Amino acid sequence: MHQDILSPWLCGEGLPDWATFLGLGLAGFNLTDPATAFPAPLPFDDVPPGPGGSPPLTADCLQHGFFLYYASFESEALWHSVYAEPEMWDAIGVRDPYTAQLLLLLSSPLEKLSYICPCVCVCVCRRLARFGLSRTTGPR
Repeated sequence: MHQDILSPWLCGEGLPDWATFLGLGLAGFNLTDPATAFPAPLPFDDVPPGPGGSPPLTADCLQHGFFLYYASFESEALWHSVYAEPEMWDAIGVRDPYTAQLLLLLSSPLEKLSYICPCVCVCVCRRLARFGLSRTTGPR
């Protein structure tokens, strides 16, 4: 699983369910249209919703590289909201799309991030201070 896909509903991690559905709604995404349902328009149908209408199972998601899920209609709509919808920024307590992206990054534990780049913990902490944020308190 990879957080950049933004949501467990899109075979990723990051946003809580309420923010996922808010973002899709703000983008005007029709969740009931089977033609655009995740993972459309990708050329596979082996990533169904989980039991009882829950997010897809991790085992199903891992059948394909996470980067492919960026091309899904739902992923595109959700990214649109993160970067273009001020109501989305307000809902997650930020003033601009760049801070929203920073908070999405911070939804992952620092120990997960540190293997990507050893200096990431220092970089994240410096950026937090610039935006008036901290790992423990969130937006002020």
